[in-house]
Amino acid sequence: MGAARSRPVVLDAGALIAFGALRGLRRTADIVDASVVLLAKRHDAVVVTSDPDDLRKLDDSIELITC
Repeated sequence: MGAARSRPVVLDAGALIAFGALRGLRRTADIVDASVVLLAKRHDAVVVTSDPDDLRKLDDSIELITC
């Protein structure tokens, strides 16, 4: 068994709109933060981050580990 390869991710218009809507509601500019929050919520995941403040602006209920 070889090492797992990363796979590309393709976002449809609905995903892009959801990211943009979340950013607009919370008045943030970073689409990556929005995608991290939405994916963490969808998969009930813990997020490891060095930028907890920006992620908390988007959703203060996600579980964060700060590094």
